[in-house]
Amino acid sequence: MGYRSKVKCAFVFTDEFVRDAFFVSSMANAENKLRETTPGSAEHIENYVAAEVDWFQNSFTSCVINSEPVLLLEMDDVKWYDGFWFVDFVEEMKDECVNRGGGYRYIRIGENSYDNEISDNHHENFDCFSGYNYLDISRDIVIQ
Repeated sequence: MGYRSKVKCAFVFTDEFVRDAFFVSSMANAENKLRETTPGSAEHIENYVAAEVDWFQNSFTSCVINSEPVLLLEMDDVKWYDGFWFVDFVEEMKDECVNRGGGYRYIRIGENSYDNEISDNHHENFDCFSGYNYLDISRDIVIQ
């Protein structure tokens, strides 16, 4: 058992080609790293890697927000601990995004109200990070 989190990360780029190339290369890198670190028989490794990469890849959506190409990661009810392959890989993706001239905003909300994490890193050329942030925390209680 363990705590579960909701995680969102917006990777923003200068154009759709850069965003799409980032996504393709990131998924290939994730697959290669996972294949290298997974123990077991060749068949077990291939089945496990295929399932994990498919799950990870389906957590992303390509879109355009405020006229900027965005790769949006959305994971709900996920165990988010350092050392889990996908957690470590998202950290690598954040660095690579900035290295490619992009920017990101990352938010994780834990089960407890005080367990929140927000980080971002971006170049000044992105409108989505100046003033209005389209990715932010909101905890509500609704009575109907």
